[in-house]
Amino acid sequence: CAGRGDLHPQEARLRHAQRGTLPAAHDEQELVTGQHRLLDLVEVERQRVTAHQDQAPRGQVEVAREAGRRVRPEHGLAPVEQGGSAHREDALPRAEQGLDPRVRLQRRHRLHPVAVACLVGGRLVVAVPSKGRMAQTSLELLEAAGLAFELGARSLHVPCSNAPVELLLVRPHDIPEYVQDGVVDAGITGANLIAETGSDVDTLLELGFGRCTLEAAVPEESTFQKVAELDGLRVATAYPVTTKAALEQAGVTAELVLLSGSVEAAPRLGLSDAVVDLVSTGSTAAANGLRRIGVLGESQAVLIGSKLDLGERTEMLERLEMMLRGVIAARRRRYLMLNAPAEKVAELEALLPSMGAPSVVELAEQGQLALHAAVDVEEIWDLLPKLKAAGASSILVMHLERVLP
Repeated sequence: CAGRGDLHPQEARLRHAQRGTLPAAHDEQELVTGQHRLLDLVEVERQRVTAHQDQAPRGQVEVAREAGRRVRPEHGLAPVEQGGSAHREDALPRAEQGLDPRVRLQRRHRLHPVAVACLVGGRLVVAVPSKGRMAQTSLELLEAAGLAFELGARSLHVPCSNAPVELLLVRPHDIPEYVQDGVVDAGITGANLIAETGSDVDTLLELGFGRCTLEAAVPEESTFQKVAELDGLRVATAYPVTTKAALEQAGVTAELVLLSGSVEAAPRLGLSDAVVDLVSTGSTAAANGLRRIGVLGESQAVLIGSKLDLGERTEMLERLEMMLRGVIAARRRRYLMLNAPAEKVAELEALLPSMGAPSVVELAEQGQLALHAAVDVEEIWDLLPKLKAAGASSILVMHLERVLP
């Protein structure tokens, strides 16, 4: 073990931060260090509050075994009943009741103010997946919504330069609980993870990507053909809470085998008779010799918000939701422009499935008009030949950036 004189530079800066003696020249480095420290301390805070809850009336927190889920060491919390909260305000010391959870963490663990300035300085804090299928698409969506930021190779905290918004890159599984507990104001995560963690949050917007289904699958050589036949068997999954609920709804009682990864290999290793996992294309299941026998649920990426009072940050969250909604609506439509003889306009207008009446513009050439309309992208394939046959010419189809009705 290293002596006091052999402290790693990062560890030494953290000790400075806790004593409040951080030199000004290290403020920027300490901001990053403090962010790592702050997110680690969130888990410590949850475990401490859970200890208080053990003395509270039964029913605030479900025991993990009753939900068919083992408590993961990194969480330290059992799933919370839907509609409940992992943090009961009356379970906290009186001096801490009513405080922003981030301020509470700063005071209790004596973090230097610069380490949490971006989190408590009135800026909207949005949690974004740091890895997985939704990570890159989430950042691209936020950028398309107008947020300007620079992402480094190992970024954890990403400030936006053109808006009072801070992005925190964290594990997707943790985002629903961070939003529920007020550690962040909003987040992008999978709808299935909200149900899996039992988090009490507001689902503000479906984002249209990360679509997948929760499906049951068995080995190719198995005789099972439907989910109902799994009754009494061993089922491996990484999503025990939602799997248990879905199987019970189907009238199936199974022994759940909890795995954190490589669920598809469980039957081959003799750990289970079937698996329940998220499926996007089904290629992974097929590559591992599995045959899908039933869909148990659907999921996609969603924007979620805290149910706590955000104060002045409420307006910022509403603006973010509006901008994202505009980008999503634009991706579902194309802007169509065409020219046509004046006598053909009525016929063409009847063909255009636009958001409203198409815009009609007079052209310099006498007797010619231009029609502009935003149409559903799924209509384009069938629509263009009909417009051409009805007399349209010079047809242009363009992408849109945002559509705000």
